[in-house]
Amino acid sequence: MKTRRTVLAVAVSLALAVPALAQADTSYLTQYGTDNYGAIEQSNGSGSYASIYQSGNGNNALYAPDGDYEGVPGIKQTDTVSTSAAVQQYGTENSGVLTQNQTTSADGNVHQNGVSNYATVYQDLGANLSGKVLQYSGTENGGHVSQYGSTYSTGTVVQSGSFNYGDISQSAADGASALIQQWGNSNSGYTYESGVGLQSAIYQGNGYWCTDSSCSSYDYYDGTGDYNYAYVNQTGVAQSSRIGQFDSDGNYATVYQYGSQNDSVILQTGDYNGAGVVQTGYGESSEQQNTSDVQQLGSYSTAYLNQNGSGNDSHILQTGVSYVDAVQAGNGNTSYVTQYGTGATYSERNIATVSQIGSGFYSSVYQSGASNVATVTQHF
Repeated sequence: MKTRRTVLAVAVSLALAVPALAQADTSYLTQYGTDNYGAIEQSNGSGSYASIYQSGNGNNALYAPDGDYEGVPGIKQTDTVSTSAAVQQYGTENSGVLTQNQTTSADGNVHQNGVSNYATVYQDLGANLSGKVLQYSGTENGGHVSQYGSTYSTGTVVQSGSFNYGDISQSAADGASALIQQWGNSNSGYTYESGVGLQSAIYQGNGYWCTDSSCSSYDYYDGTGDYNYAYVNQTGVAQSSRIGQFDSDGNYATVYQYGSQNDSVILQTGDYNGAGVVQTGYGESSEQQNTSDVQQLGSYSTAYLNQNGSGNDSHILQTGVSYVDAVQAGNGNTSYVTQYGTGATYSERNIATVSQIGSGFYSSVYQSGASNVATVTQHF
């Protein structure tokens, strides 16, 4: 096993290293003040633990830029089993990075409180990994989790505040799951996944929220959460996407799924929300079966759907004055549109446009209210 620790402290620095017991290395690094740098390296160990704690502004869980290992992450664990790494930073304009390479059953966590912080967790070529970025009580924070070739792993980004950005990338990661939770206004959440049996969820606005730092329990928060954006991109087979934008206005959700047996659910409660779903299938007709469910509970919502392939299914439910444009190209596709309108004039009408190209398709449009318009076009 191998442990390397580097500290550059402009203010006050306290570093405590606990000697290795059996095959477990444990290292704690604590810094108070501003513009500090701290880093820990561990390799070839089992049950190791590394922790960096920084309180102040402009701190970095990184090697110093003028050191011999410029660019190396603040915590780096390589070829380890059942290890944990944690970076905690309190202040503004801090940077926290940790990397876990070729690890099994590892946990990596970056926790930041403040404004304009940046956090990244890299986990590559492993299995059963957990990567979390938790950023609370701040604005303009950036959180990123990257898991490449890490099967059956979970990535989590949790942010409270406004104008935050969070993304999770999972590629060649079969059985992985991604969760982004953002509470506040004008936040953006992105997930990118490729593989088999992947799951993605983005929740914004009000709704369920983590109640502890490990995100192991949840509660319901009531507040504001307008003008958020959620984006999911998945490639592969048997993938699941869930986007919830709760009790908020002016949000938009986008889902791209390429493959077969994928399903997408978008739930939006509030006014002036928008949703777009693109599903492209491949394989035999009986194997594609992509499904999309969009529910918009509010007024002045828009929903766009494009499904290419066969055996696909679409459900769109809207309450209030809304607009739907659905296109399905392939055989054996089904489309259901339900609009409960409250408009009384021509300018406050529901509009539904459905276009199906292929054969063996089915379309249903139900509208209530006044001055509604529905157009269904089927091309054989």
